Amino acid sequence: TERAQLLASASGPRAAGSGLVHALVDAQVARTPDAIAVSMGDRQLSYRELDARAARLAKRLRALGVGPDARVAVCCERSPELVIGVLGILKAGAAYVPLDAAHPAQRLARMLDDSAPLAVLTGGAGHDAIAALSPSMPLLSLDAAGDEADDGVALSVPELRDDHLAYVIYTSGSTGQPKGTAMPHRALANLLAWHEGRETGAPPVTLQFASIGFDVAFQEIFTTLAAGGRLVMIEETARFDPARLRAVLREQRVSRLFLPNAALRMLAEA
Repeated sequence: TERAQLLASASGPRAAGSGLVHALVDAQVARTPDAIAVSMGDRQLSYRELDARAARLAKRLRALGVGPDARVAVCCERSPELVIGVLGILKAGAAYVPLDAAHPAQRLARMLDDSAPLAVLTGGAGHDAIAALSPSMPLLSLDAAGDEADDGVALSVPELRDDHLAYVIYTSGSTGQPKGTAMPHRALANLLAWHEGRETGAPPVTLQFASIGFDVAFQEIFTTLAAGGRLVMIEETARFDPARLRAVLREQRVSRLFLPNAALRMLAEA
């Protein structure tokens, strides 16, 4: 059909069935295990450490029955643990559902009800927000995600296809109720391939600026990790403080930004 032809022509260099998002990160872990994957201030995680902690978290999720097309919500402040959480969910074979603890309780409650997650990964203020809304929901703390000792048992996940879900992200709801956009691995792997084909020079050092509930956050995180770059996390208060933001960019030698126009203008003026 015409629709099928259009979809095929838009699929880019990696057609359907070609890859899973976390598998692209796994491949980078194998290539550069000791390179720094995530940093925040003085804290750093190598690719090896990020992978190990995410895998241990994935085992905990698998023990809860998490698997293909299941949803696991994540409600945590911007931090290395947030990246561990998202990657751990994908490694468990599930889709992540990002929640912002600063959002109104009614919106969070609707997103939880609509996405029906099997568990919620929480940290900081996110724990209290979710516990108040859904006392019976299994909550896993990200504050020490993956810190437990490795039990030596390999992570077991049922076979995943590239049409299985990778995330469910909700719209703003400005014209009605928020709607969940369910995105499979296939489309996201093709996006990563598109970025890969246009990367030149050294691996990127990317600022993680976008809210985790915005799809650009996926681009920031995974185009960096799939390319062997370093993801620079910042505190929420620094996002709209031009002086602090400028200092972070200089100190961390950030080479790539995904910014909305308002934030770019603020930074340019600074």
